[in-house]
Amino acid sequence: MLNNAQIQIMQLSAQGYCCTQILLKIMLENAGIENFQLIRSVEGLCNGAGSPNNTCGVLTGGAMILGLYAGHEPQTEEKDERLFLLLDTFSNWFQEKIQASHGAKGTSCGDIVGEDFPPQAEKKMQCAVLITDTLSFLEDLLQENGYELLDMKTS
Repeated sequence: MLNNAQIQIMQLSAQGYCCTQILLKIMLENAGIENFQLIRSVEGLCNGAGSPNNTCGVLTGGAMILGLYAGHEPQTEEKDERLFLLLDTFSNWFQEKIQASHGAKGTSCGDIVGEDFPPQAEKKMQCAVLITDTLSFLEDLLQENGYELLDMKTS
């Protein structure tokens, strides 16, 4: 049985959004931010940037979300030293997650969805679960590190 988050993810997928776009779209919407250009541009990271041998778009999208919170504008902001730790924590969690749930030995789309590339029906459900789990993990990680989820930097 699908939960509400997975239903939303499957609806966005049916509308033509890919994994990376869905991840960022949901996080931005939860923060009250609309950024069509960003959602459009991250399509280039979808499905392992077009190759089953490249990094999963959920991992790259998650790193982008962490950058939205902990990144900085070099000319006007000081560097947030927590970004590296956040990325390392997320990357390790992601690798452990896909190994445990998918038996994947790496973080490429092909490692996760196998021969079914780009992912079709059943594999898209696996991706929806991975996106849901990733959203939950990122929200917890950000909150545990003192970030307010509705207080994203927008400049």
